Amino acid sequence: METNARYTVVGAFTVAALLAVFLFSYWLNTAGGLGRRTIYRIAFDYSVSGLLVGSGVVFNGMRAGEVVSIAVDPAHPAGVQVEVAVDPDIPVRVDTKAGIEFQGMMSAPVISLTGGTSGRALEGERPLLTADPAIGQSMTTSAREAFQAITRLVDDNQGDIKSSVSNIAKFTDALSRNSEKVDSILAGLQRMVGGKDRASGKLFDITAATSFPSFERQPKSTLAIKDPVTPFALAQDRILVRTGTALDELKDGGQWVDMMPTLVQFRLVESFENAKAMSQVFKGAEGAESDFQLLTEIRRFEIVADGVPRAEVSYVAKLMNKGGELIAAKEFVRSAELAEVSPKAAAAELNICFQQTAGELVAWVAEAVRRAS
Repeated sequence: METNARYTVVGAFTVAALLAVFLFSYWLNTAGGLGRRTIYRIAFDYSVSGLLVGSGVVFNGMRAGEVVSIAVDPAHPAGVQVEVAVDPDIPVRVDTKAGIEFQGMMSAPVISLTGGTSGRALEGERPLLTADPAIGQSMTTSAREAFQAITRLVDDNQGDIKSSVSNIAKFTDALSRNSEKVDSILAGLQRMVGGKDRASGKLFDITAATSFPSFERQPKSTLAIKDPVTPFALAQDRILVRTGTALDELKDGGQWVDMMPTLVQFRLVESFENAKAMSQVFKGAEGAESDFQLLTEIRRFEIVADGVPRAEVSYVAKLMNKGGELIAAKEFVRSAELAEVSPKAAAAELNICFQQTAGELVAWVAEAVRRAS
């Protein structure tokens, strides 16, 4: 009697458990859990690699359901049919677009539904959507196609690519062979925009003459000192050194306080004023109506490195009357050996050479004016 009672209890418990499981499943698929779902079929004409049963379905970016089955389309072996369960409140229309997208670089793919514009809903049992082949292709397929496109581009333009690489190689080789010229051009650009000497950080000046040969002063004559004529290579603010025919900046730097031709003009005016050689001395166009005009052509203002290094200053002076007639012309040259080739020593010796030529020039002009008056 007791044995039958135990079997009855066990049997009742088993039936109750099975009933509870059935009720839970029914609740999960109806009122609670997954709730009601509408099943749609989606036909893909391309790979759905990575898509799994249970993968999400998103509608305009929002979670709307899940994948319930994936199978090869028997009527179209190259395609795949995917069934999705979607919330019935989601407005899937006849022109709703379907595809595959990745929500993040490392995430699994999901079915993407994009709302259409038509107001007509899909009808029938398990209605069919056809995925657009151009939308939502897998990242692997896209990368493969991009790589193939690049490969075709390279294959189609091999000749042009080889030619371009060859031209680049020739250009870099030319730059290498002419690096010194490039450096010189860049240095010239720096000087043009007023760049300062980064090597020494010092500026040097030349000074006017203060001692002169004996001459007769001309208190009634006026003189205009025109802008010096200077070769382009010398018309700069750097101390230059000549080796053979090559002219370059002094290796250790060295910079004048102004452009060298401008300095020469100013210091020649000061030299005449120091000597009181003329009644008035003007610079450039200021003395357009002067009695005489002094034109100078600078030929050397540099360090010569051939043999024993030396400073060298050379310029030709031409004296003209008010009518523009040439009265006299003479070249003034001075040089001095250098104990060392440095910016300080070079500037000092060039200054001495200039002072000597400026003193001689003042006396020569005064004598030429006296003879012409």
